[in-house]
Amino acid sequence: MKRKELASILSQVAPTTYNEWSGKRGVPSPPFIAYLDADPDIIPADNRAHIRHPRYRVELYTAKGDDETEDSLDEKLDEEGIFFTKYGREWLKDEHWYLTVYEI
Repeated sequence: MKRKELASILSQVAPTTYNEWSGKRGVPSPPFIAYLDADPDIIPADNRAHIRHPRYRVELYTAKGDDETEDSLDEKLDEEGIFFTKYGREWLKDEHWYLTVYEI
């Protein structure tokens, strides 16, 4: 899956950016999503990288334990046939937000 495709899917759930928020508008109010490149899956054959599958880390930020937005993201990824691993919600003390990480 290409970055643009993923961005299109994620932005249907919450404001989305690649890597980080920047520019005049800055970081939006939660909920919002940031996604980053993760180590790709590479299948070698004949001394070269034969098949490359990009992987991404998707970070969902919420102001409270927002089950509704988290469920919406889960359902959207399922609907699109995207397999994911989800890690528990973490409190970011300095930002006063919750973070839920997905790997796809």
